[in-house]
Amino acid sequence: MADVHGVEMKVTLDIEYGPAGERNRLDIFRPAGHKKPLPVVLCVHGGGWCGGCKEGWTTSALLMARHGFACVAINYRLAPAHTCPAAQDDVALAAQWVVTHAKNLGIDPARMAAIGDSAGGHLSSMLALAPPRRIALRCVVDMFGPVDFCAMMDTESRPLVAGYVAQPYPEAKAAYEAASPIKYVHKNAPPFLILHGTEDKGQFHGSVPIAISRAFHKALQAAGNEATLIEIEGAGHGFGGEHQRQMWEATMPFLKRHLMK
Repeated sequence: MADVHGVEMKVTLDIEYGPAGERNRLDIFRPAGHKKPLPVVLCVHGGGWCGGCKEGWTTSALLMARHGFACVAINYRLAPAHTCPAAQDDVALAAQWVVTHAKNLGIDPARMAAIGDSAGGHLSSMLALAPPRRIALRCVVDMFGPVDFCAMMDTESRPLVAGYVAQPYPEAKAAYEAASPIKYVHKNAPPFLILHGTEDKGQFHGSVPIAISRAFHKALQAAGNEATLIEIEGAGHGFGGEHQRQMWEATMPFLKRHLMK
């Protein structure tokens, strides 16, 4: 048990959800003493598909849990040892693990969201949109995700994308398209909240140009879906300080609106 700002938490760490050892483990954060099944938020870390870990979401998961959500932060297999679609498969496997164990965890699997930053935004969006791994999510929060791999190949982050796809571009352009959430936009997609900094322009390794989120937002809306793009003025690739406050001011009401029904 942990106490976070007066709210007692139940924290369970390093649960295996798949066969890949450390990279197939997850952490669960829940407010203690709840009587009804909780809505759940799957937290997917960034890191260019080759780095990062679930612990990067611990502080944010505790914050969301304090507001009445169960939060599940996950690891997934990383490139270059594990290339596309390993990370996508793992995120789907973790989501399915949550659904399978929902009753024992006190979770309502019909009220699940995914949230991710950078590569985690890409993977969360793939989970929501792309068959055959698609999971029925209530909503998605995509923070500066590289959701169009072909467009990413015109940025300084192209080595990260190429390292994940592990096929040459443009010779294997179809593989890059197949790993891009924007290619799977369809009617009746879950609601999306997209957050991106105006100073994120794809001009350095690891960054994602805001134009990619603008195009994703436009495509979702054109297909008849609920999609909101919030451009955080002055923020680069990642939110801290005042920019992080603005992110949470948008994210928390969005999650509550779609998961607390």
